[in-house]
Amino acid sequence: MAGINISEVKTVAVKDSDDLEIRPGDQIMIRNNRGEDIVCRFKEVAGGYFVTTTLDGEIENKYRIGSILKCQILYGITYRKDM
Repeated sequence: MAGINISEVKTVAVKDSDDLEIRPGDQIMIRNNRGEDIVCRFKEVAGGYFVTTTLDGEIENKYRIGSILKCQILYGITYRKDM
């Protein structure tokens, strides 16, 4: 048995354009470098990509972090299937 254990812990904080923390599952709108506004749900940051899912959670999409010009958290959006 070793007398000491060392582990590296890395924390990544993701914030929107208004400096609010984005958490997995948050509904967001991102504007990409092609001028498209995309409404989706934040999943994670992995391998240099901003990973999202569609609002229904069925399709995963990855965006290069540098391609996102703006990001805002959305409140009060209901997916019709949930109504």
